[in-house]
Amino acid sequence: MTTRVAVDFLRQRVFTLDEVKIRYGLAGHAAWQAVLYAKSRGQIGAVKKGLYYVVPSGADPASYLPDLFLVAAKATPSGLAAYHAALDLHGVAYSSFHEVAMAVEEWRRGFGVGDARVRFVVAPVSFGSQTVTREGVEIRVTDRERTLVDGCDRPGYVGGLEEFLRSVASFPSVDHARALDYVRRYERKSLAAKTGWLFSRFAQRWGFPDDVHEELQALRPRGAVVFERAAHKRLDRKWGVLLPRTLEERLGEA
Repeated sequence: MTTRVAVDFLRQRVFTLDEVKIRYGLAGHAAWQAVLYAKSRGQIGAVKKGLYYVVPSGADPASYLPDLFLVAAKATPSGLAAYHAALDLHGVAYSSFHEVAMAVEEWRRGFGVGDARVRFVVAPVSFGSQTVTREGVEIRVTDRERTLVDGCDRPGYVGGLEEFLRSVASFPSVDHARALDYVRRYERKSLAAKTGWLFSRFAQRWGFPDDVHEELQALRPRGAVVFERAAHKRLDRKWGVLLPRTLEERLGEA
């Protein structure tokens, strides 16, 4: 017989002990006993203390793992799926990663889910978000323009510049004014240079309004900006961005 906990939390798939307490009006120990009983029947699994998932009917409890994005979102309801995870949720990620990065206001220790991992990155969560649905569950994620700006800001979290460029090439369009607003919010001149370089690279596909181009040029620093660390670099003089010398060669190999 399917336990009440497994039935009631099947739709959301991943849940917390606090949600069990609230749903059934149970105190801490009683709620834990309800989860423990469902777990003993192979209907519930534990990600870590206080965070659980429903094992679908017919799945092997010993090997089944929940969706990593649902786990990450439930672990940080106030956070945003970001960086490469956002590329994935937007359907443009070039490669599959076994990691989900969540933007959070305060640092938290990450945790593993099988061979995959949830990582927390301190970044703004008050702007640049939208909601997507995954397996019937709503997840907050950085919107397209915020994902682009964040990738320029911290390319290491999107799998590196090569992975980033291959991924965002699948975006059909961009709201340049919105992206410019996000660049302003970060208040980093280097980000204006890197974002301007990205928009110039994809100008044929996305366009590049003159007013946005001019403002990014005005915001960028006069000195050179390193986009991604590399032993050998070349300078894009228009935007003052230092890029890996072998970038174009690597991109051309695909």
